[in-house]
Amino acid sequence: MRIRIYPAILLMALTAACEKPVEPLTEQDVIRYIHAYNNIRAISPELLSERVKSDAISVLTCARCESLMRKAAQDAGFPELNAFLLLDLRLSKVLKRMADDEASRLLGRDGESDAVACDNLPAGEHEAARTARAYCTFGTAQNRFIVRTGAFVVGRRDADIQDADVLVVAPHFEVLRATLTDEALLDEFNRARAGIWRH
Repeated sequence: MRIRIYPAILLMALTAACEKPVEPLTEQDVIRYIHAYNNIRAISPELLSERVKSDAISVLTCARCESLMRKAAQDAGFPELNAFLLLDLRLSKVLKRMADDEASRLLGRDGESDAVACDNLPAGEHEAARTARAYCTFGTAQNRFIVRTGAFVVGRRDADIQDADVLVVAPHFEVLRATLTDEALLDEFNRARAGIWRH
């Protein structure tokens, strides 16, 4: 019996074997990320205008928009736009976990599945419930952003969130939340509007 090795299978196996482990997040990563988002916020009106002119469904499918966003990312210290988008997806996962964990903690449900805690928010308007609802909404917005943007990112890897990543991001959570929910930020990146895609 003769064994045939198909080139595509061999290539996939070699790629998986050679894949580098995910580098730990650093303080500098978070600072560059915030800087890139501030740059994107500043050019959001121009991005929207270019997207509309090009009749693209997303700024991520608009050639002129991509050029503008690449410059915004590079001005913040990223080598290229895709490197920024990869970090964006990764930090979004960390922020989702942190928001869900905080909602669970506020409701006294530590250890309960985050989805269960957010799906079963108590009725009423006491402070803990309102705050937990805000965290759940922010976490849900992160998840929507991950799903909708992930299809456009080359080299996306769904690595597990490390506790060390949470420790790096934690001191910046409120700045990140404010940055990602800034009303001047383009809808596709704005987590206050859950990254709604306009058609």
